[in-house]
Amino acid sequence: MKKAFFVLIFVFIGLGLFAQVTDAQIRETATVLGVPFEALKQLVDSYGTQNIPSGTISIDSITLVQEYRANVMRADNQYKGKTLSVTGPISGIKQTYSGEYYIVLKGESIYDISVYLQESEINKLQYLSNSQRITIIGTCDGFTGLDVTLKNSIIQN
Repeated sequence: MKKAFFVLIFVFIGLGLFAQVTDAQIRETATVLGVPFEALKQLVDSYGTQNIPSGTISIDSITLVQEYRANVMRADNQYKGKTLSVTGPISGIKQTYSGEYYIVLKGESIYDISVYLQESEINKLQYLSNSQRITIIGTCDGFTGLDVTLKNSIIQN
């Protein structure tokens, strides 16, 4: 039983390199193995955080937007110009008028996070979809009035 558990974890981690593992897949595996869903989910999710640069601030997308909406100056002092690891669901993949592609992470109400990727990451956009939960590492560029912006970003998972 233990061996099967570790084999499945290895498979999930391997899948995590190429595709997003869904909660339904984790729940089904947890049921088969007789382990708690939350424990297995935490283990699978933690794989994506192993390569985060030191000094990176981890935060979820909704909390980041809430903090900017509550007090822009305080949030700028805490986040602007710093490397953030932001996790949240994708609400869209869009293109600027100049042709630059970017990811929109769900924030709060009408306020979201616009994520501008490093050139080497652009090709990965074709494998992403709305509502997919991802982690982005990028430099916070502050609040534009409607969106928090991350620049020079990479897709962590």
